[in-house]
Amino acid sequence: MRGTFASVYVAWLLGATVVNATLPHTYCPRCRKVKFHPEVRDGWDIPRSKCECGADLVRDGHNIPYQIYTDDVRRGNRCGYELGISHALIPQAVQLMKEYYQDLYSLIQVIRPDRDYEHYTFLLIPCGADLPKTDDDGILRMSSEEYWEKYHDQRTISFIPPNARSVPLRPFTEADLQMCMVPDVFNKVYQKKVEEANKILSVNDYRIHNKSILAQAQGCEMTFSLLLQLCGLMHGTSIWEENGEILVKNGSVDIMDLAAFRDDIILKIQQSGLLSSCAGQGLAVRIMNEVRRGRYHIKGMSEEDAHLLEELGMPNWFIEHIKKIAYAFPKDHTIEFLSRECIEAAY
Repeated sequence: MRGTFASVYVAWLLGATVVNATLPHTYCPRCRKVKFHPEVRDGWDIPRSKCECGADLVRDGHNIPYQIYTDDVRRGNRCGYELGISHALIPQAVQLMKEYYQDLYSLIQVIRPDRDYEHYTFLLIPCGADLPKTDDDGILRMSSEEYWEKYHDQRTISFIPPNARSVPLRPFTEADLQMCMVPDVFNKVYQKKVEEANKILSVNDYRIHNKSILAQAQGCEMTFSLLLQLCGLMHGTSIWEENGEILVKNGSVDIMDLAAFRDDIILKIQQSGLLSSCAGQGLAVRIMNEVRRGRYHIKGMSEEDAHLLEELGMPNWFIEHIKKIAYAFPKDHTIEFLSRECIEAAY
């Protein structure tokens, strides 16, 4: 499962996602002992070790704030679901979906020809609502730009078959993950991304942007946290270019200090101690939403919000940094993709 629900702890308990949103920790599958590790940014960076009972400890926890999910629910957002599923099971999955929703929704399949991978997306239109005009075969065809303009807030279900995004969707186990979460594998994934970024086709090639980001990690010990940070900067818009890049190159901050994901906005405000109150939680989520949607980037930050952040003790570089962000990617998406890339690199 991908999308907002992929960062929900219950989804992880049910085995629907590999993304454990809790704080970095180890736990023993034999005696059930749990220990949290505040010294690392991500649970997959905890060194391998054994429990006192002799069992290998499982390392997990990506520190994803729960507000990322609950805010969508509170505002009544129509969440989209992305499910990894084999080609053979897609017809059966579609039939089950139609039977389940038949009294509530009309299902319209959408095809976006400009997408670079297979993607079976279905709009769920409430019964009685106006239906979009489709082609003779009942399929709605449109560009990705048109799709996002018209249906970005519409409830959807998408099935992603194997080889989509060039990453195999074969089932993998907890043992697979634990075996792959080591620096050697992280470095293989990093080197592959560097090779891809070096295949520049033109001066406008997006890989120029990626090459600049990846160059910041040259000579560093590769960790999952660093790999994740680099991918967040590559996926976001105006987080690095003419923004974080300047801050890092002039020595103002380390690359790990940048807000690479929307989650980082909440986490950094949490560190100020503000979130001890409900009002504080609401402010942190509101700031995060303004940043991830690029509203400060387009309209500028209000004097009130700037003053509130200053009162929290947020450094000036951070305030200026988030003002320029046009779009911030969710961290759980990247963790899911990276986990599969790590397994692919290891095996």
